[in-house]
Amino acid sequence: MNPQLEKYINNRKEEIKKQRENHLLSLGLIDESKTIVERILVDDIDEVKNVRVVKFDETLNKYYFEEETKFPIDITEEEYQELLKYIPQDKIKPNKEASENLTTLNKSYKVFAYILLILGIILTITTTPFKIGISCIILSITIFIERIFIKGFIVIVENTENNRCN
Repeated sequence: MNPQLEKYINNRKEEIKKQRENHLLSLGLIDESKTIVERILVDDIDEVKNVRVVKFDETLNKYYFEEETKFPIDITEEEYQELLKYIPQDKIKPNKEASENLTTLNKSYKVFAYILLILGIILTITTTPFKIGISCIILSITIFIERIFIKGFIVIVENTENNRCN
């Protein structure tokens, strides 16, 4: 086998394995016997106290926080395929709201762009300094162009979410 092809296949297998493990963890299928709790000592408590629960170890006279590493249960490919049959759709596609937020943003941009376009036309016709009206028209055209990129980004997000779940 070609070494590049072999490397690509191995990398893809590793990605699929990590996706599957993350999916099992998100469903709460955790192997408690493999869970590792690591104690991380902190020199500067101010950096981590807003992010993590910091405790004090009297024997070491230092602050620390605990970081837990969880591992999914070991299941075969057949068991995983059987599991996928019983997962509700909202568990398979948990980030559908991301594309919905982008769609709402896209609609808001559209309304704002139309308002600017109409305002620009009115200002260009009614005012002596045409620069204000022309600026509004150029800004609205820029927003229309940006909407095209947002639509493309929505498609990318939806396809990524669909591929992650398959």
